Amino acid sequence: MNQLIQATYQPGTSSQITARMDAYLAYASQQLPVIWMPWTAQFDETATYIHGVNSSYNPITNTNYPNYWTVSH
Repeated sequence: MNQLIQATYQPGTSSQITARMDAYLAYASQQLPVIWMPWTAQFDETATYIHGVNSSYNPITNTNYPNYWTVSH
C-alpha cells in the first residue's frame, strides 16, 4: 500500500497520474470496508427561516436530508 501512496506523488502525464490514483482506489476499495471521515459539524444553530434541519438529521447513518428542509421569508 505504501508504494501505491508514494506513486501518487510522482510526476507524470495526466493519464499516468490517473492510472496511479485508480490503482490506489482499487486497492483501498478491496482492503478497506469504509473510508472513515469524522463528523464534526453540529447543527446547534440554524437560521430562523430554515425549518427541518435538526429533525431531518439521522445520527445512525450520519446523514442529513436537505430535501426535507423548508425555507420561509
